[in-house]
Amino acid sequence: MSDNLSTLFEQMHGAQPPAPFASPDQLRRRARQRSRRQALAAACTVLAVAGAGACWAALRPSAAPPPRPGASVSPPAAVPTAVPQSALLRVPDFSFTQVEAGELDDQGPDGPDWPISTIVSGCPDYRESNYQTPAQRRAARAATYLGPDGWNAWQIVELYPDASANILDISRVLITCRGFSVPDGADIKLSVTDRGFAGDNSLLISQLSGNRITYIVVVRVGYFVSTLSLSGDDENQARTLAKTMATRLRT
Repeated sequence: MSDNLSTLFEQMHGAQPPAPFASPDQLRRRARQRSRRQALAAACTVLAVAGAGACWAALRPSAAPPPRPGASVSPPAAVPTAVPQSALLRVPDFSFTQVEAGELDDQGPDGPDWPISTIVSGCPDYRESNYQTPAQRRAARAATYLGPDGWNAWQIVELYPDASANILDISRVLITCRGFSVPDGADIKLSVTDRGFAGDNSLLISQLSGNRITYIVVVRVGYFVSTLSLSGDDENQARTLAKTMATRLRT
């Protein structure tokens, strides 16, 4: 044996291994895990031919990687406490007509009624007790807009801790009261003509009363739900205002 090898063996003699040797139980457990992975991989290969590619997800580690040391975690945004005046539409937003705007006095959580309840006030099947979110409203702000030849619109902006749930309640009301007759004999038909075209969520609703059409736009941004009802049969005007409503809610 060469002198170099003799020196190397002498240095290794009595040295501790870099990590403790695994026990027999640990070795058997690792062997079983390796066998299961090999069997699952073989099964995934067969299923992949049939298009079952999602099987490979089972081979990935299930635990999420730990956060990097020193990484900052952004706290959730606090729920606002009021509806700012800036959330309402402004006179220049109605570029298609001349309007006069007036903010209503009945502000606050107990102020204006839930907008959809006003729209379906003549529906015999509507029961406010069936919907939970109106009672959770924390603030509201409302305004009216008057134009020439009897044109008019109103807007209500509401604050909810769960505004998404409020949109779901509105959708449920529209299913219950899609068609009804009011006491004076007029037939009312409500239909959702579009969804998700503005803000975080939105609804474009057409209300047909006899031969008169009214468009209702509901836009959600964060904790706010803004509802606008405007007379006239121009759907493009309603869509344009919906996008402006979303912009106002973000500022």
